[in-house]
This record gives sequence, structure tokens and C-alpha cells, in this order.
Amino acid sequence: MQTTKKPSQSVEPSPVDAYNILTAIAAVKGELTVASIASLLGESTTTIYRMAERRQIPAYKVRGRWKFDPSVIIQWLIRKHPPLAWAARSQERAAAARAEATAVAGSHANLQ
Repeated sequence: MQTTKKPSQSVEPSPVDAYNILTAIAAVKGELTVASIASLLGESTTTIYRMAERRQIPAYKVRGRWKFDPSVIIQWLIRKHPPLAWAARSQERAAAARAEATAVAGSHANLQ
């Protein structure tokens, strides 16, 4: 019996998940490590090492260890997956609308 290997299907994250990935990366102070970038992107560390070696992800080495600049990773993700930019903008607009609604509701409560 011969088995056929199914091609891996890339599942695009929802806009909320995409926004959460971008905000999590943006919140990092300093450099990202292989383990942290793997966790944030939902990939194995082996995959991240392979991508770094093949220059498929922006990375640099410090004392023989791969490091990742969060701001460069964000730009790379947005270039690689334009829907991430849309997701970030739509989530920012939704957050701004919620903040405005809360402020308006608060000002109306002070009038009563």
C-alpha cells in the first residue's frame, strides 16, 4: 500500500490572531531568540533555525546565536503577509472606537 504525502496547508491567522502576533512582537524589549520567535510564529525551533540559515527570515548572529530584531520581524511579516497590515489597522481602529465610546459614555454619566 502506497501512501501519498499531503502538501502542508498554510492557515492564515484570523485578523485578531494576526494583530496579537504583531503586538506581542512589538512589546518585546531587546532581541528575540530562536525559541521566542518560534513560539510567537507557531513554528518549531528547527524550522526557525533552517529559515535563518537560508536567509528566509531576517536574523543575525551574536556569539554564534541567532537573534531577531522585533521591528525588522514586524516589517518582514507585513511584507510577507499583507493581510497582517490590514489586521493591525482594523484592530487599531476598533480599539480607538471602543476607547471613544467609553469616553463618551463616561462623559454622559457625569451629566446625570
